[in-house]
Amino acid sequence: MRRAARGAGAAAGPGPGRTLGWRELLRRFVDHAARNDFSWVRPNRRMLHAGLYLPGLDSRELDGLAVAVDVSGSILQAELDAFAAELGAVLEEFDTTLTLLTCDAALTRQERLGRADLPLEFAARGGGGTDFRPPFARLRDDGARPCCLIYFTDLECARFPEEPDYPVLWVTPNAGHTPPPFGEVLLMEPDQCT
Repeated sequence: MRRAARGAGAAAGPGPGRTLGWRELLRRFVDHAARNDFSWVRPNRRMLHAGLYLPGLDSRELDGLAVAVDVSGSILQAELDAFAAELGAVLEEFDTTLTLLTCDAALTRQERLGRADLPLEFAARGGGGTDFRPPFARLRDDGARPCCLIYFTDLECARFPEEPDYPVLWVTPNAGHTPPPFGEVLLMEPDQCT
């Protein structure tokens, strides 16, 4: 299943005349992957006035968020900085740690990051060609099944793995990209990457 989300208003429900930027669409994707625990101890206060006693949201947490970052030579530092800022916002909003995998033609870094690691910084340390397969292979070899994988890339590569059994979001500044064989694509607006 391939769906493309464009940064300028592709998501349903923004309201007439309102468009959603890539940052809001990224947050919605992550929010959808989050496990939301409901509790009868904390009732939904918005429904009490109507005489309805419904469970309320007790916590929002992400179980095993994975992030892959393309650090090949075609990725600009300004783009990496914008993405690091958004992932930092995700870590502040959700109770999670994430697995960070940076990759060009091979994995260049793997680590677990959480709120204590803020602010996040990504550096273009790679510079070789691009291969999308190593992060997926590492997750598989580690026995990890993330709630989702967010892959930041310019999509300038044709080496894709088989489709995993978890959601994948490709975040790209490249409006002229070739669509990937699976996952959703989120286009970053160029003026938001500077």
